[in-house]
Order: sequence, then structure tokens, then C-alpha cells
Amino acid sequence: MTKKQRLLLYGICILLFLFGFDLINTLSQGNRVEWNKFFSFYHITTLVYMTATFWLSYKLWNLVWPQRKWLHITGVVVLLYVFFISFRYLLEEVISSLLIGHGNYFTGVTLQYYVSDNLYYASIYIVVGFLLFLLDHQIRLQKEKAAMEVITRNAELDFLRLQVSPHFLFNALNSIYALAYKKAEETPEAILQLSNLMRYVLYEKNAMVDLDQEWDMLQDFISLQAIRLNEPLQLATEKSGGINGFQIPPYLLIAFVENAFKHGILTHKDDPYKLSLSAENDHIRFISENKIGKKNKDHQKGIGLDNIRKRLDLLYPNKHRLVINHTATHFSVDLTIHS
Repeated sequence: MTKKQRLLLYGICILLFLFGFDLINTLSQGNRVEWNKFFSFYHITTLVYMTATFWLSYKLWNLVWPQRKWLHITGVVVLLYVFFISFRYLLEEVISSLLIGHGNYFTGVTLQYYVSDNLYYASIYIVVGFLLFLLDHQIRLQKEKAAMEVITRNAELDFLRLQVSPHFLFNALNSIYALAYKKAEETPEAILQLSNLMRYVLYEKNAMVDLDQEWDMLQDFISLQAIRLNEPLQLATEKSGGINGFQIPPYLLIAFVENAFKHGILTHKDDPYKLSLSAENDHIRFISENKIGKKNKDHQKGIGLDNIRKRLDLLYPNKHRLVINHTATHFSVDLTIHS
């Protein structure tokens, strides 16, 4: 918990011990509350030694509790007992006698009686102080654990993004090389498209990007990949809904498109590569469907689909649905993401 929350918790506990129980007892018996009794000299001393005991308890437990060494724990308990009894004696028997002419206990009280009587009160404050520390300690551990999980998740996402970026840039460079080797007229346009892709990869470091921006990047990527095909690409795209109002992580959809180019037949006029993106209310839906061709299969193990499954699990736990259908003739991906 924060410092303010800790002070509030301890403050409520101190006020409850100082006034609450006496006030509840008075009211439960139907007696009239005499407020002057609640602000006596000994209420002030009680406030001082109670606050000091809780403060010292918090500091000492912070030092020894993480190591869980019983010798240190025993030492803290003994030290708290000694501190409580001696500090209360100083306030209510020594200083009180000097200021108001008498102590809190009767005249001639023995040290043995004073110690034995205060063991009870000391036990209450020591136990309560320890329980308050444990509550604060557990809350801190939970916050630290949550913060570490966020750091770990972000590090894993960064690692996955680093995998994606050079992966599709490598394929794009292969496409440019194929054009340049044939001295094709499309080479300058392809280089411009590659420039757009590189700008997107190198400078788009936001956790989320506009959905239409990701869609435009896909179109550049498709144009570059189409260069590698021996025949014209047959592509049927559909975009619908309020796409401008949605955001997704960058490079999230490219693995599905890349997979289609690696494993599919995308030049069949009667069975084109189908790509659709729609946005409705609180979700977006992306569908990729292509005819399968052994001839285009890349035998190297790709990182794309495994990568995207991991990213989806990290980014959208219980908020996405990924359905992959693989038949003898077709391969399709149907991804729904809820906001």
C-alpha cells in the first residue's frame, strides 16, 4: 500500500484503541459520554507509546521478516516487549510524576507487578502491530508481483516484435532482389513500398496503432510478396465497418498474410486469396483464406503463427478467438478480438 494508505490504516487503528472501545462500551451501557475523560493526560501518553510501538514494530519487522530467521524474530519480539514496558514507564511514571504530581499506577507499585501487568497490554499492541505489518507486506508483495508480471510481459512482447520485424523485411528484400535481378520496371515502386514498410517497422514503437494503418501496411506487404509469384496475384479483399475507431498492436496480422504466401496457391482465378477485415461495436474480425499448394511450401520452420498465438495470449487473455482450419485444399484463419 502507499504511504498515505499506511498512515490512514495505522491512524484508524490507533484511534480505535484510544477512543473507540471506551466509546462503544459507554454507549452500549446507555451512559452519557463525558468527552473530558477522552482527552486526559494519560490518553496523550497512550497515544505516544502506542504510536511509537507501532512505528518501531513496522521498522523492525521490515528488517527481519523477509529473511524468516527465528533468532532474529525472537529478538524483535523481546525488544518490542522491553521497549513498550520501559517507554510506558518513562512516560506514565517518571515524566507524569514530574508534570502532574503522580503516576498512572498506585504509589509503591513494584517493578515485578508493573512488568507482569504490562505484558498483557504489550502483547495486544505487538500482535496488532505485527498483523498490520503483515497486511502491508502482503499488499506490497502483490503489487511487486503484478509489476514484475507487467515487466516480463512487456519484455516478451518486445522480443516477439523484434522477431517479426526482420522476418518480413527479409522476405521483402528477397522480393526486391528478384525484381532487380530481372531489371524490372516495377523495381522503383517496390523500393518505395519497402521504404514504407521499414519506416513502419523502425519508427512505429507504440504499443497500439490505428487499425487502418496496419491494414495499409498489409497492402504494401502484399504488393511486395506478389512480386515473387510467377503469375499475377488473384486477391479478393473486403474492408467494412468503423475501422478508424479501433487500434491493435503493430505487426499483429502480417503473419497470417505471410503464411498464405508461403503455403498457398494465390494465382487461381476461380479461387482467389480472400482477405477481409471488419469492425463492429466492440470487436474486430480478420479472415484470411487461401488455396493450399505444395509447390509454394517453404520447408523452413516459420515463427509467424507461433509468434502470433503468444502475442494474442499476452495481449488479449480471454478476449480473443482464433480459429484455424486446415483442410486438404484450403487453409483459413478467423480471428476475432474484443475491445
